[in-house]
Amino acid sequence: MRKILLGGALGLCLAAVLPLPLWAQWSGGIGAGYVWQNATGNEDAFVTQYGERQGFVLDDFDLAYTPAGGQQEFALNASGFGGAEPSAQASVLFRPPGGWTFKLDYDKLTSFFNLASGDFSRVADRWTLEHYRGSVIYNGFQAVKLTLGLRYTKRGGYVFQPIYGQRNAFGARDGYDQDMKEASFKVETKTLPVYLSFEQSYAEYETKDSWSAAAYNALFGTRGSHLADLSTPRKDKTDVPTSRLIAAYHNDWVDVAGSFLYSRWNMDSTGKSLTIYDVSPNAGQFRWLDEAVGSANLDTRAANLDAAFHLGAGWSFRVAGDYNDSTQDSYLYGPQVLSLGQPGGAWLNLTTLQNQNGFFNTKDTTGRAEIEKAGFGWSVYAGYQGSTRDVSWRREKDNTPVDISRTGKGWYVGGVWSRSPLLRVNMEYEQGTFSEYIFRTDPDSVDRLTIKLSSDLGNGWALGARYRWEEGQNPSTVAYAHHHSQAYGANVGWTNPKGTGGFGLTAENFTLFSRTNLILPSGAPSLSLYDLDLKTVTANAYFTVGKVRIDGDLTSLRDTGSTWPFQTWGADARATIDGPMKMQFSLFCQYHSYNEDLPSLNNFVGRRLGAIVRWRF
Repeated sequence: MRKILLGGALGLCLAAVLPLPLWAQWSGGIGAGYVWQNATGNEDAFVTQYGERQGFVLDDFDLAYTPAGGQQEFALNASGFGGAEPSAQASVLFRPPGGWTFKLDYDKLTSFFNLASGDFSRVADRWTLEHYRGSVIYNGFQAVKLTLGLRYTKRGGYVFQPIYGQRNAFGARDGYDQDMKEASFKVETKTLPVYLSFEQSYAEYETKDSWSAAAYNALFGTRGSHLADLSTPRKDKTDVPTSRLIAAYHNDWVDVAGSFLYSRWNMDSTGKSLTIYDVSPNAGQFRWLDEAVGSANLDTRAANLDAAFHLGAGWSFRVAGDYNDSTQDSYLYGPQVLSLGQPGGAWLNLTTLQNQNGFFNTKDTTGRAEIEKAGFGWSVYAGYQGSTRDVSWRREKDNTPVDISRTGKGWYVGGVWSRSPLLRVNMEYEQGTFSEYIFRTDPDSVDRLTIKLSSDLGNGWALGARYRWEEGQNPSTVAYAHHHSQAYGANVGWTNPKGTGGFGLTAENFTLFSRTNLILPSGAPSLSLYDLDLKTVTANAYFTVGKVRIDGDLTSLRDTGSTWPFQTWGADARATIDGPMKMQFSLFCQYHSYNEDLPSLNNFVGRRLGAIVRWRF
């Protein structure tokens, strides 16, 4: 990526010495600056949520070449580099004459996770994910368009998380070494009555993570055991060839589109893992050696078809269907050894030979039919939909296979009324019922209602309101599961006729209540409850004072539910003024706060102040 940015800088230097007619065909700019940051409270929690740090930042960089009277032949764009932001991206486009197009895209995400309380108190991570995407497109043929695509993804870093053994939890470090390579070739037709697209791709995934002991003592008391060593020199490799076919047809009375996908996923896992526990005080060791190798295959066949028929006089009829069939087989073979003894002394080895195979197969089919009548400024529609899900699995070769078939059916009605910009109304009600249960929390009935109102009052004013309600449940003989959600909100906005100023205000409330009966490991009955009551207010405005352009936004979230109440504030303001020689200067400030009502170890206040200088040419 440094080479890309260096190339862009050289391009700027070259453009500076070009003759004036060629210089006029180049355009671009660069904006960069520095961000100061201060956080009080738990700074790790602040970085966990926002990923922002103090440092330099490339706000934007772009360079383009467009010949006189022609289309753009070269473009370079980049932003986010410098360390102050958690993500960065860049792209290069080269389009020479003759129907060729070359593209290269890059993006990078840095993750930081470290909380001091709650269920994730013993989990932390530091990793970087990079994506490279390239394509070569040839559009010089009259009948077809050809595309060669290349992708590469790399994740490196580590994560701290607990492992469990000897009746306790121990800290472990998982070092990431993961990458993905993919190549694809696509052919698209341009002159046939039916649009056809065929793509063949091949992807290879490799995981070579390395585990190690992060701490000798247990996380929650020793209980007489310590984690002496942990090593996992294992390698997982997965090959995924995929074929895709898309077809579409359109005329005055029908629109039809369909697709088919076939993918065969093959995974092999090799290597071994060794875990050693010390038994205190100097009583000996437990060693667990796993040398079993595994493999898995997943075949996926998926298809969908959508068709719309225009019957005249405002009538239309639509049908749609989806099909997905996935078959997965897994195998595990090799020795597993439990050793008890003392270094330099006698050992007792207990060996088991794993020789297992299992499968997990799913088949999903859905269908929908809808009829609609449209008139002047209004339309009404109604539809019926049905679905089936067939699931079968077996964990081990000696287990009895489990086969479950779940069916669903439902209907929906809706309409739109919009005879003038002053009022537009959308409304839909949907109801569905299901049979059988693959998971205990599956509902046997679901009801939804959605209403949306919008209004363009003129003179730059706009109003809106919306409401959504959903409820699902299953009987007490299954899990007595019940969930109920409700969301409603309103917004108002105004823009002045010149487009130099305006504001927007949105207020929303979302409530969710979920209840599920549980059976504890001891066999005693229990109850799982989740209660969310989230209130959100957002405001934004932009205006001009003299030569200074000012814009800002404010967001407030408050959860008053009983499960995990919290409140967070976020504000962002920026002032920009044009300077000489096509220069532009910006100052911005940001404010973030987070407060939990229960534990307060992750509360924080973060403040950022930045200055950006931009030059356009």
